[in-house]
Amino acid sequence: AVAYGIDVARGGRGEPEAGEDVDLTTRVDWRTVLLLIGAFLLNAALIDWLGWVISGTILFWGSAFALGNRHHVRGLLIAVALALITFYAFAIGLGVNLPAGVLQGIL
Repeated sequence: AVAYGIDVARGGRGEPEAGEDVDLTTRVDWRTVLLLIGAFLLNAALIDWLGWVISGTILFWGSAFALGNRHHVRGLLIAVALALITFYAFAIGLGVNLPAGVLQGIL
């Protein structure tokens, strides 16, 4: 890393990764970026009030939607499953309690 840093500082371009598949000539997809930012901000705003399971579901579903998933019902079911799995993995596996929000007493 230090050698590459020195090379780049001297005007070199560095060696691109052999598996790099990013086309640097394409434009940024701002719609996707903004939808992802919105999903994260909505999660951050709602996590204390609604709890992790609901806000995490919104985060996972919103991220999948932003990245191109158009199977809304299946995406929602997978998002709920991921939110529940992470909720209980943190609570049971790590001993970290995520906020339950409006589902307090149910989970």
